[in-house]
Amino acid sequence: MQTQTCSIPKQSANLPAVSPGKFSGLGTTWGAQSFNIVLQNCPTGVNRVGYSLVPVGGGVTGYAGALSLGSGSTATGVRIRLTDTNGTPVTFNTSIKLGA
Repeated sequence: MQTQTCSIPKQSANLPAVSPGKFSGLGTTWGAQSFNIVLQNCPTGVNRVGYSLVPVGGGVTGYAGALSLGSGSTATGVRIRLTDTNGTPVTFNTSIKLGA
């Protein structure tokens, strides 16, 4: 079987603003923002597409689906967590079937 690829254009998701008062302690969450992954230029005849989420800077050990803060971030004590539509944290660096 030959591996074929689609392309993914640069995409972004705007997150809602949140104040520290929205959090009641360690492990609490607030807010959600759905997003779609757009694929382009998929070869004709491709019937299964898999993708992987690879966090820049790595994930946060002990917090499934959590992204590391960027090098220029001034935030402390918070993380952004990626989940599926059921709220289950994603597993980074694992092939996910498109539509899952």
